Amino acid sequence: MILLFIVGCNKVGEDIEILNPYARIAPKDGSSAVYMKIKNNQGMEDTLYEAYCNCANITELHETIKKGDMMEMKKIDYLVIKDKLSLEPGGLHVMLINLKEDLRENDTIELVLKFKKSGEKKIKVPVKKLE
Repeated sequence: MILLFIVGCNKVGEDIEILNPYARIAPKDGSSAVYMKIKNNQGMEDTLYEAYCNCANITELHETIKKGDMMEMKKIDYLVIKDKLSLEPGGLHVMLINLKEDLRENDTIELVLKFKKSGEKKIKVPVKKLE
């Protein structure tokens, strides 16, 4: 008797989907933020631990927290993605600090996201004017 097993092989990063990414318009030397939805199809949690964009001198993971009547941004070391995670204005986001160039509407930047289990994922991010 011959048994045949078919094993699915996924490329690194395929189990993580990045949906609707966009960055805010911002001037050179200023700061911007990148927002997106991250969908984890792996069946186990993964961790986003680093982001990089060559358009900025510093790229960090951030959260917005409320302190009294004020909103404050705080750097965080990682984000755990179980099934889905939203990075959105007023919440979690990727912060681009000290921009090397203007980010204009309809520009596209490249962002690299590094995940603990699924590896590195490069994405194209359109720059939009926030309403």
